Amino acid sequence: MILSTKHLLTTVSEKIEFNEEFYKFFAISSTDIVVNVSPDINISDYSLVIRRDDINVADDEDDELDFSNQKSKKK
Repeated sequence: MILSTKHLLTTVSEKIEFNEEFYKFFAISSTDIVVNVSPDINISDYSLVIRRDDINVADDEDDELDFSNQKSKKK
């Protein structure tokens, strides 16, 4: 019996867990993170801050990614 290489493929997945505060403002839909549109929350009262040190850049060799890591400045 000969097995094709597709039977040898495995994934190493890491579960990402968010705290309760995250789910107050965001929802996960399939592979997307969307803003929670709740009548209890006025989203314009909040801002989102992402610290530069918290950004992880994927390897350029990963062809499976469908986004660009190019940055542009506001004019």
